[in-house]
Amino acid sequence: MPVHSRLTTKQGLFTILMFGAAVAALMPGAVSGWVRRFFQPLAWFEAPITGVSQAISGQRGPPLTAEEAARLRVENEELRRLLGQQGLRVDDLENRLADITGLRSQLSDASAKIIIAAVMAYDGDPNRETLKIAKGSVAGLRKGQWVAAGVDAARRDPAETGRDLLMRQWLVGRVVAVEPYVGRVQLSTDPQFREPVIVAGAGADGRWKLGEERCFLRGKAHGRMEISQARRDYVAAGETLVVCPPSADLPLHLSIGQMIRSRPLDASPLHFDIEVRPWRAWQELSYVYVIAVGN
Repeated sequence: MPVHSRLTTKQGLFTILMFGAAVAALMPGAVSGWVRRFFQPLAWFEAPITGVSQAISGQRGPPLTAEEAARLRVENEELRRLLGQQGLRVDDLENRLADITGLRSQLSDASAKIIIAAVMAYDGDPNRETLKIAKGSVAGLRKGQWVAAGVDAARRDPAETGRDLLMRQWLVGRVVAVEPYVGRVQLSTDPQFREPVIVAGAGADGRWKLGEERCFLRGKAHGRMEISQARRDYVAAGETLVVCPPSADLPLHLSIGQMIRSRPLDASPLHFDIEVRPWRAWQELSYVYVIAVGN
């Protein structure tokens, strides 16, 4: 004899649910909690939402003590400081990379390389102006090498030419003493510094052009240089960029400073002494770039 199943009527379903609710009401909460949640589908999403809201409002767990709150504030400030420090570090590395890229793009000697050296100290001797740097013969330093630095932190445009290209880097001085792990750089403002230079000025097209006449630059101490007995008043003519010409140790034209003012000589009014200043004070330098040719 076949068995026929019959669907539960609405009244029967209601009776079953009521019976289940009565049983759940009589059971302990720890046991019946999951049963009650079974009849509440929204409870499936309750736990994660509640957890997030409690985390945001800070209501989860016992309240913080005064000592814990103070410690968290200190740790938060420390994290903010470290984050800012890392940002400065990244900026510094980007600036150094931009400086090196600018120098390498101008180097014509394939055997030339750049040695990055941190500035350790500025010479306190009033009779000389030198820098102590944290690279020596082990890194490839030798006497006579030129040392450069970046003028600013702006990234160099590959289309830059003339004055902008020369101003992207500038010469600090030359290596005069080398030990295995440290070196000493004679600054261009040192009283013993002597170098031939070329003056550059703006042409009719607005671009800066190198002159043909060579002058003689010497250090005057206290952050100053001077071109002595110049045959022209370059400052009045608008030719204020001072450039070192290429040599055996310098495979490119590179600026060493800018003219500030000129004065005629008392003994010869047709000749001028011209004051020259570096692009930035040496005390502001953190790194320098030694141009090593033929190493």
